[in-house]
Amino acid sequence: MMQLKMERVMASEVYKALFNIIETTQILFGPCDRKGADYARVTRMIKCGAIDSVMDRGRYYVTRKTLESFMGSTERIQIALQNIDNVVELYPDD
Repeated sequence: MMQLKMERVMASEVYKALFNIIETTQILFGPCDRKGADYARVTRMIKCGAIDSVMDRGRYYVTRKTLESFMGSTERIQIALQNIDNVVELYPDD
């Protein structure tokens, strides 16, 4: 039973369908903070419609498919997701 729950958790960490603005900024431009220029750029791109997004309760989310089409390939997304994992390990409080 416990092993089954762990497999579900691991499977959910491997594939993520929606990314918030901070994660989207990290995928596209690398490490960022909420007051940075890259974060503001992505926010403007989402609000003007350059990047397709989904809005839920006032928060914007970008789909994996949108990022794949924006970046050009699935391999680039995988490399960028590895970079996000590294950023999270370097800055656990953010």
